[in-house]
Amino acid sequence: MQSGSRFYAVTVPGGFDIYDNQEKLRLDPSYPTKALAGAARARLSSECRNPDELFPILRVE
Repeated sequence: MQSGSRFYAVTVPGGFDIYDNQEKLRLDPSYPTKALAGAARARLSSECRNPDELFPILRVE
């Protein structure tokens, strides 16, 4: 009989993230509500260097 321990991966808490299409990365922080993430996305899009590459609409996976 073999004795051992198990490894459990830490789960990521739920939330809404914003993905930067220009830099190709997920931005920090994660927002607890879709409304807060939407407001942050609108602000980031209005400050965007290249309006043709705006932040995409939020989606829940």
